[in-house]
Parts: sequence; C-alpha cells; structure tokens
Amino acid sequence: MPDWAWGVAALLATIIGTGLARRYALRRQLLDQPGGRRNHLVATPRGGGIAMLLVLLIVVTALAWLYPADAAVMGLLGVSLFLVGGIGWWDDHRPLSVGLRLGTHAVAALCVLCAGLLQGWPLWVSIAGAFAAMALINIWNFMDGIDGIAASQAVVIALLIGLCIAVPWAPFSFALAGAALGFLCWNFPKARVFMGDVGSGVLGVALAWVWSALTAQDWRSGLVLLFPLGPFLVDAGLTLAGRVLRHERWWEGHSSHSYQVLARRLQTHLPVTVGYLTVSLVGAGIAWLLCRSQVGKVSFIWLGLLAWYTALVIIWRSVRRPAAMDMVDRSKG
Repeated sequence: MPDWAWGVAALLATIIGTGLARRYALRRQLLDQPGGRRNHLVATPRGGGIAMLLVLLIVVTALAWLYPADAAVMGLLGVSLFLVGGIGWWDDHRPLSVGLRLGTHAVAALCVLCAGLLQGWPLWVSIAGAFAAMALINIWNFMDGIDGIAASQAVVIALLIGLCIAVPWAPFSFALAGAALGFLCWNFPKARVFMGDVGSGVLGVALAWVWSALTAQDWRSGLVLLFPLGPFLVDAGLTLAGRVLRHERWWEGHSSHSYQVLARRLQTHLPVTVGYLTVSLVGAGIAWLLCRSQVGKVSFIWLGLLAWYTALVIIWRSVRRPAAMDMVDRSKG
C-alpha cells in the first residue's frame, strides 16, 4: 500500500487506542492533579501515549515482515521503542529514579548506534543518532507540558521526514505522524488525556530514529531538519542551560520553559501551541524548499540555520522579559 496509507491506518488505530487508554487511566485513577508545577486546572488522566507505542510496535513488526533485508534494524527500532515506552509507562504508574530512566534511555540510544553499524551508515551519523535519541527523548518530555504542543510538533517533523525519506523509513515516518495526530484528537484544543512519559519518550526516540535514517540517506536533508526542530531545541536547551547555571536540580519537574510562562500569563494553552506550531511550520517550509531545490552549498544552509536560531533565541528572550509579560497582562485586562 502507499506510504501515506500507513499514516491513515495509524491515525485511526491511535484514536481508538487512546480512548481505551483514557478509560484505563480513569479506572486506575492515573490522574495528573493541578499544582504549582502544572499548567492545567483540572485533574486529567495520563498515560494515553501507550496507544502510540502499541500502534508503532505493530507497524515495526509489519515492516520487518515486508522488508526482510531490514528486519534486524526494524527489530532494534522495536526494542528501543519498547524500552523507552515501557519505562515511561512504569513511571506514569509509579515514579522511578532518574538513574533507571536515563539508563534505559541510554540502552535505547545504543540500539540506534547498532542499527547504523548494521546498515553501513557513516560512523558519525550512527553516533549522532544515539546522541539524538538521548536528547529528543528528554526534550519531548520537557516540552510536553501544555495541550497539544508535543504531539503537534511531532506531526510536522514526521510528515516532513516521510516526504523526504526512502522505504522502509517512509512508511514508519507516516505512521509516526498518524499516531501523533490520532493522539492529538484527544489532546487538543482541550486535553481529555495526557500522553504521559510513555508517549513523550516514544515520540522523542522515534523522531531520533527517522532523523538518523534521513541523515544517513542525505546528510544535508538531516541538517535542514534542524529548522522545524528549532522551537523545541531552543526552548528546552536554553531553559535547561539556565537551570544548570543556577545550580538547580534540572532533572526535577518545573514550569519555567517559555511555553509554560506564556501559557500561565495568557491563562490558556491554545495560542501558545498554535504559535509554536506556526514557527515549526515555517521552519518545515524552509527545510522542504532546501530539500527540493537540492541546495549544494552547505555554507548557505549553515548561514540560514544561524539566522533562524538567532531569531528563535531573540524570541525566546523577549517573551521572558518582565516588560513583555506586563504587556501580556495589560492586553488581558
């Protein structure tokens, strides 16, 4: 079947699966309660991301059967999804130690490295893929704090990769986009369920896999993917760096990302999620044009990334200034 059909199937399956996961969470009282570090006002069931995990594991199994030459790599992909999703699902039920979670993430990242060696990817791509897995797992966890933001960003990036990459990764990328969109139907504009660590971790590691495969196929395409990834990388990266410099316990939950600050000030999630999505779509448009035009001058791409990230850093700083926050307050009044 066509590559996009995998996305449609994943979309429908995830919509159904998330509804079932929500019923399970309500029955087990797996609820995120409002509080100082939360950005919601009512108790909301969590762990809905288990549906995305199960759907993607089914897709990986099917792809391993359809493409036997890539069965070993698909197996490693499945193992990494299972490890990250499993530890997240466990953590959603009972908080776990940071060491156990990070250790599991590291094993999942090693799966990317091993897959790269099996596939004959350039060594630097395999190593970068492992680091990307560790980074994106935690970035998607950090940025999953308001309605729709984590899933919508994943839809944009997975769709873009699906349009640029070859099989068997194209079907998986479209399925990833479909699964994230299926969950989004339950999580936006008003969240009826949260994805939990099981969902954010799975999205992060899956995106690392498809980014690594795309970079191995054409490293310039992997490079331009940094455009749509920019909003999350800048907000998560600069906020984390600030917490480290202030000697805070950076691994603990907090509510100091720019998207969280804006959501509290505006007292609504919708415009913040739409704003981040708009920026990501602009970045995806730039990346798509660069991929389609097959720009050969790497210096041009690097200059574009420098300008893009400079603009994102300026925006990140501006929304955190007291003067900017006062303007938001006055506009509400």
